[in-house]
Amino acid sequence: MRPRFSLPALMITIALSGCGSPSAPLSSADQARKSLEAGLEAWKAGRPASSLTGDKPAIDFVDFQWKAGKKLAAYSIASDQADAEAHTFKVGLTLADAKEPKQVEYKAIGVDPIHILRDEDYNRTLNMDNAPAAAKAPGKRR
Repeated sequence: MRPRFSLPALMITIALSGCGSPSAPLSSADQARKSLEAGLEAWKAGRPASSLTGDKPAIDFVDFQWKAGKKLAAYSIASDQADAEAHTFKVGLTLADAKEPKQVEYKAIGVDPIHILRDEDYNRTLNMDNAPAAAKAPGKRR
């Protein structure tokens, strides 16, 4: 007996099954906020971001200013919202050498590990092919 499907119908089914944009799983809003707070507290205490990887859930915190060695004096989480891709938090950061807070955004993605990325780092990660080259430090020219 012959199968009851045709090759074109099978190909259309296979092609359509790949359509859409499946999202990565997200942690709860509460867990995302706790992970953000844990990261900011670690930064404020002078610990490295790598100290968060042993937490449960593990936290992968990416902030270019933390990585550059800037000291965090204070922070305040102003608001949060979520969509299908990430939890987004608006945060006021006051660095040790700043007079007033700077408003930034952090994205929280995933479950374990939870990836917390500052908006600039998140955009740089998404646009790796189009990301500008890092600025060279001033120094002597040869």
